[in-house]
Amino acid sequence: MADRIYADHNATSPILPELNERVLAQLDGPTANASSPHALGRQARERIEHARSGVAALAGCAAEHVVFTATATEANAIALHGRTIVISGIEHPSVTANARRHEERGASVRVVPPGQDGVVSEAAIERALAGADLCALMWANNETGVVQPVDEVARLCRARGVRLHVDAVQALGKLPVTLAKADTYAISAHKLGGLPGAAALIVRGEPPPPLWRAGGHERGVRGGTESLLAIEAFGWAAAVWKERGDVFRANMQSARDAFEAALRGFQHAVIGVDRVPNTSNILVPGVRGEALLSALDLAGVAASHGSACATGSLDPSPVLLAMGISEGEARTALRVSFGPHARAAEGAEVASRLIACAERLRAAVAP
Repeated sequence: MADRIYADHNATSPILPELNERVLAQLDGPTANASSPHALGRQARERIEHARSGVAALAGCAAEHVVFTATATEANAIALHGRTIVISGIEHPSVTANARRHEERGASVRVVPPGQDGVVSEAAIERALAGADLCALMWANNETGVVQPVDEVARLCRARGVRLHVDAVQALGKLPVTLAKADTYAISAHKLGGLPGAAALIVRGEPPPPLWRAGGHERGVRGGTESLLAIEAFGWAAAVWKERGDVFRANMQSARDAFEAALRGFQHAVIGVDRVPNTSNILVPGVRGEALLSALDLAGVAASHGSACATGSLDPSPVLLAMGISEGEARTALRVSFGPHARAAEGAEVASRLIACAERLRAAVAP
């Protein structure tokens, strides 16, 4: 088999090679509960606070604004509350599902669809804000990579006294931005090459109520013993991105540009709008997405059909449907997302294998 290429970084980005030795060293080192008063407990607390500072430096916020959680899904769930909630039609399932949970309990939920370019317009959100408590708008879509007008929406929300929550999981690091204008942001370690099991809710101002009552951890927002190594690796990954972000973004951009340049004649779900530099979503007419994914896997390429949190579902992407793409076309979608150490040659090779797989599959069903 040809060398394997991992092109599914939007689902999870493998641990940064820069972290390997440090993670392995800590696996053999002492550990303790960071809430314990003894020396080892105090050392664990110092490690967590050092990681908090590293994450804050990348996010561009104060360390005390960083509330560690286990996942970004949890962070989104904590942030999402209110009697009248506005969400976009391109949100991650952890936002849409929790909005529906609140709706079942009597809240009003307003969904603002994107345009055909995948962008949720400021004007459409402004019309939905009247009387709202909370607006949720992700910064960069996990399926299309399209960047949303978060700063402008933050201004609209502030003017109307509406809290703004931003799922910034796919934006942090991939965009040279700081998280300073919304009320809350969700971010995740494993999208940056850290370890799964650590994420954060960036909280500016009054913290939201916890999902459950348990202890006084993390400003009372998220009870439970912290995952020390995962949090520590989050801080290390954030520091690497803080130092090398420009290089990483250039690497991802070169891979994606080479990939898309080699696919002339293929239909792109979105093009001509601002996207994060690593993500491409293409439609391959005449080929079912799941069949193409299987063929690519056999050819040594790991890609995806859409959100990893919808794994196992054969339904077409709600994001693509909201953009006006037909159900039939949405079923042919393929998401390719490159990592921080990618190169142009990698993007070209993924395209070459994709073309070969698509041609074989089309020939197999030709009359």
